[in-house]
Amino acid sequence: MRTFSVDELKREGQGAGKDAFLARHPAPFLVLDVIGAEDEGIFATVGGATRAPKAVIKEGQPPNPRARAAIVEKRKGANEFANMITVGRAGNNDIALEVSSVSKFHAYFTKDTQDGHWYLHDAGSSNGTWVDGEKLVSAQGRARLRDGAAVQLGPDTRARFFQATALYELLVPQPRK
Repeated sequence: MRTFSVDELKREGQGAGKDAFLARHPAPFLVLDVIGAEDEGIFATVGGATRAPKAVIKEGQPPNPRARAAIVEKRKGANEFANMITVGRAGNNDIALEVSSVSKFHAYFTKDTQDGHWYLHDAGSSNGTWVDGEKLVSAQGRARLRDGAAVQLGPDTRARFFQATALYELLVPQPRK
């Protein structure tokens, strides 16, 4: 899994310019805003229910410069799922997250070849997957991802999804004319 700090991506964008940035990073990013438990007991579930999603970042607000951004792309040799980009705790996922509340195979991204949109699916995770505060139904539902979509994996891993163009424009704002 290739990851970058948000600050590193911002510096690269400022130095290289938009076209060079997009040529180097054609795939979308999953910007990890919060990883890990915020307090003791956060892993606890009551009757299989997990804590509701929490708002972390306001719409349009740039990510924390120290946040990590994972590229949403197939990792060579990671797994046999050719049509999906997997996310989970196991090392054979395309995006591996070492967080105990994230299932070994938690969720996966797909890109619809007909409409060109990206989608996130829950893979039957123990602690749930949310997109923009809406819980995904295991093995049935998928959520279409927009730039800046809030993604939550379990109770304490929160991220945002960005196409490369949208992340560049958020990190390297252009002067108003």
